[in-house]
Amino acid sequence: MRNGRIQRFVEFIPIKKIRKAMKSITKIGFILASLCLAQTSFSQQTPQSNVYGYNRFSLNPAYAGEQGCTEVFFSHLNQWTRIEGAPITSLLSVNSRLGKDWGVGGSVLVDKLGMLQQVAASGSVSYGFTLLKEHKIRIGLSAGYYQFRLNPDGAVAFDLMDNIVNGGSQSSSSINSELGFLYQFKGLEASFSSKQVLQTFSNFGYSGLDGYGLKRHFIGLLGYKFNLN
Repeated sequence: MRNGRIQRFVEFIPIKKIRKAMKSITKIGFILASLCLAQTSFSQQTPQSNVYGYNRFSLNPAYAGEQGCTEVFFSHLNQWTRIEGAPITSLLSVNSRLGKDWGVGGSVLVDKLGMLQQVAASGSVSYGFTLLKEHKIRIGLSAGYYQFRLNPDGAVAFDLMDNIVNGGSQSSSSINSELGFLYQFKGLEASFSSKQVLQTFSNFGYSGLDGYGLKRHFIGLLGYKFNLN
């Protein structure tokens, strides 16, 4: 009798409810998996820009002097308008050809995100050569100076004993370096660069905290140029 009752109970369960329950379980599993992955994920430290299509030099120091003329770029990006503490990034960069094969450039960056503000200045040099008449290669190197400022004034603190909130405004500095490679063949263009090659470390002076460390970032670009009649 018991087996018969169980079989009848299973038979009377609507198929739609079973499918709905399975979807709910799947959603819960996806949310839990996302939370677990978030515990071990890392965020991007390099600021974003809105002129990547025009200012390739901001992505890769190998582009310094690549156009054979002097280029001056200025961009200002205000993300998430009307949200307090949203990222605000300003970038000024200049690069030019020096002689036949060499290129030089420089940039100044001001980036503010909530309590953290960074001011960076760097200089770049690149060298280009040609293989088999059509394969163009450029190698670039950049070195500069980073200054970080942390101002917790006005922050909403859930823990009144937080070291950052009680530590007041702090500033620290660090050395920044970039390395880039550019390859061009007819309309094909491929580049690869590494930002913050030297993973330097800045200590703000807060007691009990490790400080702020620069992590290495990699950027790749692949494109093809063609004429439209």
